[in-house]
Amino acid sequence: SYTAFQYPNGDLFCNIKGFKILPENKGNGYLNMVTFGNTCSNKPVFYNFYDGPFSFGYTDSLKLNNTSGFTAVDRDSLTTIFGTSNGYLYRYPWVTFKSDSILIDSNSSITSVKYAGYNSWYAATNAGQNRLYISTDSGSTFKIDSTFEPSFSYPVINDMSFLAPDSGIAVTISNGTRGEIKIRGNGDPWTKWRTVKTEFPLKAVKMFENEIAFVAGEHGLMMRTGNINQDTTNGIKQNSLKNVILYPNPTSGIIQFKGIATSKPIEIKIYDIEGKFIQQLLLKDNQLNISHLKAGQYLIEFKVGEHLVSEKIFKR
Repeated sequence: SYTAFQYPNGDLFCNIKGFKILPENKGNGYLNMVTFGNTCSNKPVFYNFYDGPFSFGYTDSLKLNNTSGFTAVDRDSLTTIFGTSNGYLYRYPWVTFKSDSILIDSNSSITSVKYAGYNSWYAATNAGQNRLYISTDSGSTFKIDSTFEPSFSYPVINDMSFLAPDSGIAVTISNGTRGEIKIRGNGDPWTKWRTVKTEFPLKAVKMFENEIAFVAGEHGLMMRTGNINQDTTNGIKQNSLKNVILYPNPTSGIIQFKGIATSKPIEIKIYDIEGKFIQQLLLKDNQLNISHLKAGQYLIEFKVGEHLVSEKIFKR
C-alpha cells in the first residue's frame, strides 16, 4: 500500500525533473530524499527531506536566481552537486552551506552527474561525442575525460554508475535511435572506455559491489552483465591471472609480486587514476619500487605470457 506524502512548501515546484534518495551522514538510519526541478517562474529549485530517528522530518531548500532548471543530482559525504539545463554544475557543500557554480558547456544541458569515489566526479552533457567530464578534486574543477574517445554515433550519456573512478558504466542514446553501453574497467587496455552497442536507447544503469550491472532502456529493454570485465552482450572478457598477488597495498614504495613463475624481467606500465600513462618500469626479482611517485591511487598493468594483469595500488 502507499500513503500520500506532502512536501512542506510543495508549491515551490511547478515542474519536478527528478527524485533521488541519497546517502546521508547526519546520523544513523537517516534518509535524504532530494526532489529537484523548476519553479513556476522557471527557476531551479531543490528540496531536501531528512527522515531518521532524530530528524523529525527536517527540511531545507535552495532557490537560485537562474533561468535554468536542475536536471541531475548526486552527492558524496560532504557535497551535493546538481546539473542544470544551461551547462552549469552547482556544488552545495554541507559544511559551509555556500553554493558555487562551475560552467561545463554553455551550449549544452547536463544529463548526468555521478560521484565515483576517491574525490572523483563525472558529468556528461547532451552535446554527444566526447562530452564526458571528470573531476579529481571533489568537484571543484572539471575537465574533459581524455579516456572517453569521440564517436561518430554522437552518444548522449543519460546515466552513469561507478564502483571506483576507474570502474564504471555509462548508458547512452546514439544517433537518436540506438544505444551504447560504455564500460570502463580492467579491460585491455583498462584506461579506455569500451563500447557495446544496443538496439534501443538506454536510460538508466546501476552497478553493485559484486560488479553486476543492470541496464534499462526504451521498448522494455533490460540487460544484465555478469561483471564489468565480462559483458554478456558481446562476450568481452579480461585475460587475468587470479593467483598473481601484489602486496603490501597500500604501500609506501616497495611492492612485492607473488605468483609470477618467471625469472625474466617484466615490463610494468603505470597509469594515474585518470588513465594517463605515467611511466614504464622493469620488474626484477619480483619487486617494484614506486617510492618516487606521489601519494595517490595508481593502476599497474603487465603481461604474464598471454595474460594481462591489472591491479590498483594505493601509494601512501
